[in-house]
Amino acid sequence: MDPTVTGAAIGLAGGVIGAVGAYLATVSNTRKTIEHDREKRVWERRAEAYLAALAAVEYLQVTRGTAADWDPPMLEDFLRTHNTPDWEMLDARIQAFASEPVWESMQAVIKAYKALPALHLQARLPEPSHRERIAAARVTGASFIDLIRTELQSSERRQTPNQQRSSRDRAQRLKRELETIAIFHEQSRSG
Repeated sequence: MDPTVTGAAIGLAGGVIGAVGAYLATVSNTRKTIEHDREKRVWERRAEAYLAALAAVEYLQVTRGTAADWDPPMLEDFLRTHNTPDWEMLDARIQAFASEPVWESMQAVIKAYKALPALHLQARLPEPSHRERIAAARVTGASFIDLIRTELQSSERRQTPNQQRSSRDRAQRLKRELETIAIFHEQSRSG
């Protein structure tokens, strides 16, 4: 074969290989960019859902009497300036965008706070008989806030498996604490 034709064939083959490599690199980079943009949008929606959840927990803390040093005039002012959370929409957003530990923790928070009478309906401070339930609600609320802060403030947008395990462990610990408080509450009522 003529050396000129051989050189041209080798050059053509190299050009084709280079073009295919460039094409595959472009496809890969485009895929990564699209995935990153999708993750960013989901992360922003998750952050919005978490902020709404934190506001709802604050609402529960104030209206159920577990926020420190709130008296009736402060409570009235709070109720005048804050709307009741849209619980159905909040639940939907948490289910759609939150991690499993945050969703489970939110359910525990709602359950703990709903067990307390609403102060704004009574226009008075909580009864001493509600101490155990108030303590349980404070623990659940604090754990929930800590869990959200951990997820939102992590340096990476994705949690590592160790962080996910840690969040799950915190949620399980919280569940055990609530069960212990419930048992104690039942024993104190029956005894």
